[in-house]
Amino acid sequence: MKVGKFGIGFNSIYHLTDLPSVVSGDKIGFFDPHQKHFRCGDTGRQFSFAETKNAKYADQFSPFNVLGCDMSKSRFDGTLFRFPLRRKPSPDLCSTVCTPDRIHELFRSFQADAHLVLLFLKTVEVITIYEWLPRMRSPQEVFKVGLCGGTRQAVHRERQSLLKEISAATGGNGKLTSGKELSRFYQADITCTTQQREAVTQRWLVENHISSKNSVVHAMADKLAQIPWVGMAVPIGRRTKHAERLGRIFCFLPLPPSDDAGSNTGLPVHVHGSFSVADNRRNLKWPASDRAKDEKA
Repeated sequence: MKVGKFGIGFNSIYHLTDLPSVVSGDKIGFFDPHQKHFRCGDTGRQFSFAETKNAKYADQFSPFNVLGCDMSKSRFDGTLFRFPLRRKPSPDLCSTVCTPDRIHELFRSFQADAHLVLLFLKTVEVITIYEWLPRMRSPQEVFKVGLCGGTRQAVHRERQSLLKEISAATGGNGKLTSGKELSRFYQADITCTTQQREAVTQRWLVENHISSKNSVVHAMADKLAQIPWVGMAVPIGRRTKHAERLGRIFCFLPLPPSDDAGSNTGLPVHVHGSFSVADNRRNLKWPASDRAKDEKA
């Protein structure tokens, strides 16, 4: 399984759960770092859909059914993650207890930056938050952010075209051919919709630029196995209150705002790059005495 560029992103879910699971294609997998639920020494187990008919694990399989995954069929066209919330401290993994209030706090934190999160992502176009309370017959949409109008198809087309060109230019090894230059410039309309059906749309001009024409940049990118990728997003038209804020630094997703302005650029635009970020993804790596031998700083 690929865990992403930095290798620690998936591990962050252990702040919430002790037994994450994932469905994709015709398989369901469980991660069990405590080695409590399967054979001794097993840190997880994978099941085929055919094996899910075993009543012994029915309570673990059934939650996926309500999310549109019918395991009686041959496969599921998509990917679903399930994170059962931790109800009591787990000394060997994480002592954080996940109450409903804490999850609502996480959702509110996400909504504060929701108008920004889609700007530089490669494939995600819509994010929806649902809440399913005990008295409800079905989940209720409480928040949604997505590319909207005619721009969604256009953005999808431009993104996929750029990714294909990157794959061709790198030969699949992640290293860009010297002297190569790729660029995409498009309009993106992003709408945030609340539970009260109040919708706010912000229009952006987004540019992504990848270049290895500069020999110094190319040598550094090649050495660090990074693609020299920069981007910029400019709010246009009627500006919402969000667009009046200072520009932010992105590494595909926005870095969290901080009191010391660590992720604020002071520019009227948002800036994206293949930056090297700290392990907690809250700041960029900057040259300093404690990073004297860190080439990524």
